[in-house]
Amino acid sequence: MEQGAADLGHELRQLYRAAGSPAVDKLVELSQGRLPVSHWPTPSSVRGWFHEGAAPVSCAVLLVFVELLDGFARQASDGAHLPRSAQWWELLWYRTTRPQPPAPDGPDGPAPATAGGGNVVEGHAQLLGPTVQAGAINGGVHVHPPAEPAAAPPAPAPSVPPQRDPPVVIRVQRGTETIEFYDEGLARIWITSVLGQRHGEEEAGR
Repeated sequence: MEQGAADLGHELRQLYRAAGSPAVDKLVELSQGRLPVSHWPTPSSVRGWFHEGAAPVSCAVLLVFVELLDGFARQASDGAHLPRSAQWWELLWYRTTRPQPPAPDGPDGPAPATAGGGNVVEGHAQLLGPTVQAGAINGGVHVHPPAEPAAAPPAPAPSVPPQRDPPVVIRVQRGTETIEFYDEGLARIWITSVLGQRHGEEEAGR
């Protein structure tokens, strides 16, 4: 799985330049045919994404503009442009827009506060051990725990403990693509956002 970069604004600027820096008004006009009226961004908001590091208000809006810019970038590069997956952009948007949860208290009292952001879970998605309770997930998205790892053969005791990869908290299969989450908070956010986005699309289609 691809790993998201830390700076959404930087990645959007890079894609915007690869697309040939098309007129913002043109991008806004094209996006209006793909978004409900309530999600239409203003030209000033879009300029803020490309020049000031601001983030779109929703992941759905981000993905529409990424798709438009990928199309312009392919034209500008005679088809050589390789777009990133929608899941890569989704995870990058979540990491950029969601603050970090507070660290658990240690034996010496509350952990010191840290600057920056992280994951805040809103809604009803819950992770209970290997079980996921996230309501109805439709549209070919299957959520299931990872397979049990095979037993490793015994090895001589080293002088320094070997480094171990972090365990997969949950694996999500979406069509032909599999997404592995190593962070429980991020997995909850992704599930909750998918449900919220699907609910919003159903409401907009009524």
